[in-house]
Amino acid sequence: MQKQLLLFLIMPLALLAQNKLSTEEYIAKYASVAVKEMNRTGIPASITLAQGILESGNGNSQLATKAKNHFGIKCHQDWKGPSMRMDDDAKNECFRKYKSAEHSFRDHSDFLTHRKRYAFLFEYKRTDYKAWALGLKKAGYATNPKYPQLLIELIDRNNLTRFDKQGNKRLESWDELGVFEFNRIQTVWIRNNETPLIIAQRHNIPIKRILKYNDLIDKNTKLNPGDRFFLSPKRRICNKKYHVVRPGETFESISNKYGVKLNLILKRNGAEINDKPIIGEKVYLNKSRKGRLKKKKIDPNTGGFIYIVKKGDTLYSISKKFDITIDILKKVNKIDNNSIVLGQKLIIKTIQ
Repeated sequence: MQKQLLLFLIMPLALLAQNKLSTEEYIAKYASVAVKEMNRTGIPASITLAQGILESGNGNSQLATKAKNHFGIKCHQDWKGPSMRMDDDAKNECFRKYKSAEHSFRDHSDFLTHRKRYAFLFEYKRTDYKAWALGLKKAGYATNPKYPQLLIELIDRNNLTRFDKQGNKRLESWDELGVFEFNRIQTVWIRNNETPLIIAQRHNIPIKRILKYNDLIDKNTKLNPGDRFFLSPKRRICNKKYHVVRPGETFESISNKYGVKLNLILKRNGAEINDKPIIGEKVYLNKSRKGRLKKKKIDPNTGGFIYIVKKGDTLYSISKKFDITIDILKKVNKIDNNSIVLGQKLIIKTIQ
């Protein structure tokens, strides 16, 4: 009886051990996914595989098996998907949860390509895995001081660089130059001391197109290192309905943040090119905002109410304040241009 009980307890453990992936099995299973991500973003397949092996314990960790999270990526403020709680650097930390391991690999690539602190990595060649490993530590990806050495040892021991040579030849020259896809737009991170002209020449794209794609005029404009720069046209829509304005943001920066055409964002929000968005307001990205009159005591003679222009007011800021469009504001008050003066009385109403 005791022997039978002992066998009963041992068998599940033996089965569990059999189901665990070895390093070789992990590589065989996910190498093609890593190569696919390399062709999409330019991140070396060797680096992605080494990180996956290290972070997930060959795909056998609790986080990898239960949440399909192979890279230990935590939720952060921008994560809206499902999550899993477990102890790590602190107790009960929030980790991202995925539908499949492939989704985890893709999110890992997006995590690196969409954050400024990793932008310099894409200046390295796809074949320079040691620079990438050291760069990840420099950018603060991991707290372990030996993290670069661990990645390099895994890459060397398992000859992972062989996968870096399996990239799509048509895309290889682009990958070497750090091009990645953002909102289905060919994009690069701006390097130090770059201008639109320098980027246009490096990627062999006419300067007129480069300027148009990025809503710029001067080919010698000084660009901010670490910002996104587009090599193909921005899109009409993105996967977010609206953006809540933060201090220092402009319509141009919001356009670049989501890869949505600037003229469409302005049109959808009833704004002009020189208008400044108001902190805390919603800037609609995909559909036009609907003008509506907020509750206020209505003057029976005008069908609206009077607002006296204050210091710093613009037609745009007033339209946002009362949630109506600039066109309606100008039409009701018979304004031909965008000029208003301090103390001017404006009728605030919607046109029925």
